[in-house]
Amino acid sequence: MIRKLIDRFYNENIEDMCTRLLYFFNTIDTYFMVAGMASFFLYCRGSFNIIHFLIISVSVLLIFKVADFYPLFLLFSPLYLFFLFRTVSLSLVSIIIVSLINLGLFVFIQFSFMGIPDSIVARDPTIGIRKIWNSVFTIAPTTVSLSMSLFFSTLYSLILVARPDPLDVNGLLFWVTISIAALITFYFRPKSFVSDNFKPEVKGRIADKVIVLNIDGCRLDRFYEAKLPFLTALQNVSTYFPGGLQTVYRALTNPAFASILTGTVPKVHGVQSNNVGREIRVEALPDIVKTKLYGSMHVKHFSKKKWEAKIVSLPTHGIYKSDNIMLEWLKEDLLSDDGTRLFIADISESDFLGHAYGSESDQYLESLKRADDRIGQFFKWLSENNLFEKTVVIICSDHGIVRIDHSYLLFDAEKYVPFLITGTGIKKDNPIGYKASIMDIAPTISYLLGIKYPAESNGRVFLDAVA
Repeated sequence: MIRKLIDRFYNENIEDMCTRLLYFFNTIDTYFMVAGMASFFLYCRGSFNIIHFLIISVSVLLIFKVADFYPLFLLFSPLYLFFLFRTVSLSLVSIIIVSLINLGLFVFIQFSFMGIPDSIVARDPTIGIRKIWNSVFTIAPTTVSLSMSLFFSTLYSLILVARPDPLDVNGLLFWVTISIAALITFYFRPKSFVSDNFKPEVKGRIADKVIVLNIDGCRLDRFYEAKLPFLTALQNVSTYFPGGLQTVYRALTNPAFASILTGTVPKVHGVQSNNVGREIRVEALPDIVKTKLYGSMHVKHFSKKKWEAKIVSLPTHGIYKSDNIMLEWLKEDLLSDDGTRLFIADISESDFLGHAYGSESDQYLESLKRADDRIGQFFKWLSENNLFEKTVVIICSDHGIVRIDHSYLLFDAEKYVPFLITGTGIKKDNPIGYKASIMDIAPTISYLLGIKYPAESNGRVFLDAVA
């Protein structure tokens, strides 16, 4: 019945709109505003001062943006909460009521905008409950962490209720201490690792085509634990990093994928979250060389409108079939499109199941094994169709997963991702031990294809990989 309804009423435009709506509620940058405001209005049913409301909202937004919702900000909470609780308008009863309202909103938003859609995609009605349960044990600056989501939205609601006045001693001390906490958090929060700049002069093409297979959300440690037969064997004919590559801050799909395409940090390319309106704003590989992108709807959101992106519908096909469909499109284009030199496919099942069941789950491990099988079958197809000549294939990932979500580099489980490169002109059985970043992928691709480097690209070319 659900499939019939999807086939009848669902299309790409509706999926695009729905995905943007989901990201809006699921991104902590906007979630805290929605939940905090809703809690405030549900608690304060009488009149309120619109000027005070706007001033406080803008101030809180700026402070939270500086702290970037990072957990370190919570460690300083006793300092600024002490002065907030001393304001005359805030009582213990108020605190409890506002907190409970925020808790109820968290459960509602989590279930409605994450649980139900993910249940449809996975064809598993239990995922909504699983996500809420796992959110209790997840410490990450995202909406999948109950503690983090509840803290930031409740704090915003309480500030709106208390209205700390900077002309009052306690109010002034509150604004001063919370601002100091945000600045300290900003200073000490993780930064994206950037390799030493090494971009040699491009003298000519090494490969006619480069194919990038991104295993979305693939943890390096689980990659090894899975004992993937094909990719393990592939290392014998590849250059690879045993210690993996480091992802970027923020370690979310859209910012990280954009860093792979541009070779620079999210702050520069502009895609700093999965939220709406985050299109890449600097030069990227598809601006330089004819490229085709493949993936689910999120790929469209960070891509420039002029790029060619083929989007597979997760609600229509389900998560277990979507990657197969996408790889079939890739095969068709490799046979028919001689003009395209760069093909980039986002294999998304592991990311989805990691967020649904947890990256420590059997479901996640099995998804990595299925990715291994799909890639193995794809390589077999390349060989059968004599497409290996003058072709380089890169297997990588954009970020890992901590429990069911992103930690913004709080844990190594998210920080390190696998990387293998094989094909024409690439050294075989060649492990590389130095620190490297996913931002190094873009300049390396440029060097292999014999094209100019993206204008804002940082880092290094993996010249050690070239035979």
